[in-house]
Amino acid sequence: MRVFMVILFVLFATVPARADFETGMAAYEAEDYETAYETWLPLAEAGDPRAQYWIADIHRFGLGQPVFYQAALDWYRKAARQTEDVDTYRRAVYALGYMVNNAQGVTRDIDKAACLYEISAKNNYDSAQWALCLLLAKNSSYFWKSNFWLRWEANNWCHRAADQGNELALGFMGELHLEVSATPNEKGYMKMILAAKLGDQIAARKLHEMKASMSDEEMMLYRKGEKMADAWRAKVEPLPAKPYPMDEDCWP
Repeated sequence: MRVFMVILFVLFATVPARADFETGMAAYEAEDYETAYETWLPLAEAGDPRAQYWIADIHRFGLGQPVFYQAALDWYRKAARQTEDVDTYRRAVYALGYMVNNAQGVTRDIDKAACLYEISAKNNYDSAQWALCLLLAKNSSYFWKSNFWLRWEANNWCHRAADQGNELALGFMGELHLEVSATPNEKGYMKMILAAKLGDQIAARKLHEMKASMSDEEMMLYRKGEKMADAWRAKVEPLPAKPYPMDEDCWP
């Protein structure tokens, strides 16, 4: 009987927290950041990783208040210290990587950024997979690994992010397809079209420029790419059953 009462207490105690979080999210989506912040702050202080993550976002992007990188770092670290909520964990780890890579409130450290991106990427987060691809591709001379190995690894992460529907990775891979003659160009057009549809403005602009000067043969390939894009479906990688853990050396 006592165990049953404890279970009931836990179940009912979590209902207000869920309701309060959703209230905060509704305010956030309505761009009422002050209400969202005030709603989430008690939850974040009580240890809710979702609230901690979104409080960090408000500080990092200066939503309804001045940008405060140190507070953002602190809340992201708290959200990333837990692994029960894997989606929040991997998002927080990625955000820490972005801040380290871009020197937001902390000294830039490419090693730590790569480490953080890789942990989030291995937890199947497409934004981290894309970020790691770009970091490795741009900084290949910095790392101890061979350039060939880095190109292969970067390509692998880009493919995974693109397959999940990451618009930036799709745009990047589409351009690569169009530049490599051994690859049918319709695949390049398909990925560029998908990237543009998903909101990549750079891909949309480049497609517009390409179409203005296409030959009949290129237009035929473009139309094939359009049909392939209509049939394409993202292959979203599931949350891992057991999260890939954080290496202590990665912490910023």
